Amino acid sequence: MKKTLAILISALIAALMLIPAFATDEMPGLIITEILRNPQGNDTYESFEIMNASDVAIDLYDYKIYCRKGASADENAAVAAADVTLWTYLSSAPGEVVLAPGEIAMVWCVYSDCYKKADPTYGGFVKDIGDGKVEYNFDAYRNDMVTDSGCALDPSVKVLVNDKTGGKYFETGVAVAEHGFNLENSGAVRMWVCPREGDITSATCIIDSTSASKGIPTSYEPQSGTPLMKAVDSELFTPGTLDEKQTSLLSLVASLEKPETTAPAVTEAPAETTEASAPVTEAPAETTGDPAPVTGDSNIWLMLAIAAAGAAVTAVLTVSRSRKMKNA
Repeated sequence: MKKTLAILISALIAALMLIPAFATDEMPGLIITEILRNPQGNDTYESFEIMNASDVAIDLYDYKIYCRKGASADENAAVAAADVTLWTYLSSAPGEVVLAPGEIAMVWCVYSDCYKKADPTYGGFVKDIGDGKVEYNFDAYRNDMVTDSGCALDPSVKVLVNDKTGGKYFETGVAVAEHGFNLENSGAVRMWVCPREGDITSATCIIDSTSASKGIPTSYEPQSGTPLMKAVDSELFTPGTLDEKQTSLLSLVASLEKPETTAPAVTEAPAETTEASAPVTEAPAETTGDPAPVTGDSNIWLMLAIAAAGAAVTAVLTVSRSRKMKNA
């Protein structure tokens, strides 16, 4: 009997292991997956990477990202919300920039150097177009990245702008932050992903960066039960894609891409989808519709796990009955 019970427990554990790390209705949502504070060559492509780690579309208008530089991660963790004054929005209007489930985007951190320097092929990184307005040169950003780091950013990846000068450096000549921030080349940096009207106490994702070595990024993975992300053991710069060591996020993306096992019955012609424009980015807009309700890709995995566990229990009980009959 003890041996049978041990087999049964082992079978149940094996079945539960079929459930992936994110087989839950509570997915991480919008997260920061990589940060490059001190790029190789020029600092003109200083960036951080964000990802929609959920199974529904995310409107970036609903979010704000705070940033603080301190002497240590502990100091940043203990700071009061009122003392974190640097932040950036990711979109200026609802529906302007939407990330599909699993989609990754880059946030370009523009500061005074980007106003002063130029890419040899595409010219200035920021252009003065008059009337106090500027135009960001995404071709120069992408070309500088691949030239200096050897890493090309896929053309389909959206690029957003976090401008420390508020777009007014040509007017003022001063790199004083209005709403944006610089990632800094020294000290410890903490970033908080928050609701648009929230402060750091409402953060849904937090990262700590304690290193700004030249050309060395930090990549992150979610941790269960906390918004604080953990750094992965990798120094590869992978803009617009996940690092091979971001295993739980790779598993999540694979589950989101998994085809449905059964096709729904079609009783009438499906409605045509409409394309939402994203003028803040230079990348083509993705086709989006109303966000689908959370159906829980996790439910599929849970059902499979339960079915596997049931099959294991049935097999064990059958073997047990067979042995009893033989002994009788």
